[in-house]
Amino acid sequence: MDNKKLKKSRKEYNLMVLLSTIVIITIFYLLLPQLLNFPKYFDNISFQIETIKIPLFVYFIIFGLIVYTLEILIDKISMKKIDKLINHGNPEKDKKFIINVRDNCMNYPYKFMIIQVVIIAFVTIIAVAFFLTVGKLSIQDFDKMLISLIRLGLLIIAAWLILSVFKFFFLQKYLNTVLKESYENNRFYKKNNTTISNSVSLLIQILPLVIAILIIFICFSYSNTIDVSSKAISTYYRTYMDDLEFDKSKLDIKDMLQTVKLEVPLWEDENILFAMDYEGNMVTTGTKDLSDFMVKYKDKYFYYYTDDNGKTGINLTQEDNVIYESYGIDEHAYIRAVKDEFGRTYFIGAKYFAGNIETFEFLVYVSVAMLLIYAVILVYWSKNSSMNIKNVEKNMQDILSDKDILKKNFMPILSNDEIGNISYYYNKIQDKLLIQRDIMFKQEQLSVLGELAGGMAHDINTPISSINTSILMLDKYCTSDKEKELLENMQISSDRIINIVTSMRNQIRNLGSNDKEVFSLNKMVDDLHVLTQNEQKKNGCTFESEVKEEIEIYGERTKLGQVLTNIVVNAIQAYGGIGKKGNVKLTAFKKGSNTCRIEVEDEAGGIPEKVQKYLFKNIMTTKGAKGTGLGMYLAGSVIKGIYQGNIWFEVKKGIGTKFIIEIPMKEEQGNG
Repeated sequence: MDNKKLKKSRKEYNLMVLLSTIVIITIFYLLLPQLLNFPKYFDNISFQIETIKIPLFVYFIIFGLIVYTLEILIDKISMKKIDKLINHGNPEKDKKFIINVRDNCMNYPYKFMIIQVVIIAFVTIIAVAFFLTVGKLSIQDFDKMLISLIRLGLLIIAAWLILSVFKFFFLQKYLNTVLKESYENNRFYKKNNTTISNSVSLLIQILPLVIAILIIFICFSYSNTIDVSSKAISTYYRTYMDDLEFDKSKLDIKDMLQTVKLEVPLWEDENILFAMDYEGNMVTTGTKDLSDFMVKYKDKYFYYYTDDNGKTGINLTQEDNVIYESYGIDEHAYIRAVKDEFGRTYFIGAKYFAGNIETFEFLVYVSVAMLLIYAVILVYWSKNSSMNIKNVEKNMQDILSDKDILKKNFMPILSNDEIGNISYYYNKIQDKLLIQRDIMFKQEQLSVLGELAGGMAHDINTPISSINTSILMLDKYCTSDKEKELLENMQISSDRIINIVTSMRNQIRNLGSNDKEVFSLNKMVDDLHVLTQNEQKKNGCTFESEVKEEIEIYGERTKLGQVLTNIVVNAIQAYGGIGKKGNVKLTAFKKGSNTCRIEVEDEAGGIPEKVQKYLFKNIMTTKGAKGTGLGMYLAGSVIKGIYQGNIWFEVKKGIGTKFIIEIPMKEEQGNG
């Protein structure tokens, strides 16, 4: 097992989790102002320090560090056995340990998602309980802050869920590497005891992301609602307050507030009217003054200002004259400036709640309904998908339970998706295995025949040599013609035995060799004309060939030559067997980019039906004592076993036979 590779993969996994955390936290940091209706110009760091002591980005960094540390801690605890395998290997070849590690690798991603959901649920419950008890007692207008707190909590959950989904994918990739390495090193495999259905797997992977997207949808929609509501309310108060006139020689905040109360009807009864003098003194129609945040925001952004560096500030009087309660709080205020005769600035305005609890509840209900609908659709779709997978699984189990597992057990293709492709490629593998089995069988037969030929030649030639010697000796002592005739018959029979053995040996010689080379088929065909001349004359037959282009083949030249010689000679002798003159034609051409097709055709009446089913499969002959029966059997073995090609024949009854050979022109590479 490559421990260095696994350690590197673990580092890459931790790095990807860190980068994912940084990216997601950064994205949410950029989106949060829009999602929570932060005040305009919130990104002023000095103002953040002045109002909330610590810049907002620091809170995000702290949150990111907490989340990342928690994730790494969970991994450390949950992947102890995996880390042990990576750091120390499996020197004792403990099969049970490897199986436990592999089970852990397969199950942990799903356990991780469940752990994440449990942690999020636990933190949410604690936070809700805290705010509902402590918050209600200590925070005034808590109900108005509740929606902001809920939105903030939901966004934290959304960020965590999205991070969990990303981490799930990185975790699976890393653990797949561990699974691959642990298998390749130990070759241990075992069916996982905990099988997770495809529908459950999809729900675990997709639902967290869907929930996060719906949370962002809720926050975006509600944020836009608040923007529209705030603009409508601020425009309403602007319409009334901009028309108010005051005696600039004797401005008094109490009198100003009284005038506002009389002239400006409230948008809602809960709205608060206020007036403020140039020294910061304030009177309101409510029970408390404006918050420090609102006052500081007004002081910083209401008019143009120039700081020590010469930078110009914002002038709210040229915008919407709206100031904010705080970060993420939905209370705003419309404010108008009034100057007295000395140029001192007084303010009047109305504070209002821009949020709407009913709207937020409606968005939540709609999102929950969308989630339930999506979950039902996802479950239905995943179960339908699982049905196809289960069909494939059942087909494989049926094939496995078959006593003859090597027979043609193909799976039906039931869909045109990836699952259908699995069935297709399984069938291709099955096809290839059957071909390889046939090739190995043929090669084994050739090897056995080679050994048999050598043994037979030796075992037969030795006693035949003794017999020939005895015949020669007896010939010296023969006196009668009858004795000489008997010895002559014995010599003829002995020579016939030697010829048969020699013929068999010649046909299967070199079967164990692997002398592959690139050779010209054109040259081989030309040689056939020379090699078959005697047979042509003997049987009153002609042989012609047609090879239109140069064809080069990589393989064992001698063996293919033997095959073609046997087929052509058999065709020529077939004419002699029926006492008919005729022609044998060999045609060769390229088929596709890497296949050569060779056809040998005669018109010698065709192969008898009783022989056809045994051709290439059994050692048999139709020539009686003149044949050994090995020629066509070896032809099939050589073409299929050595060239990994195919050979077959077509018979036109009463007319003739065509033998067809298809072989690769160069060595084929496995394409998986």
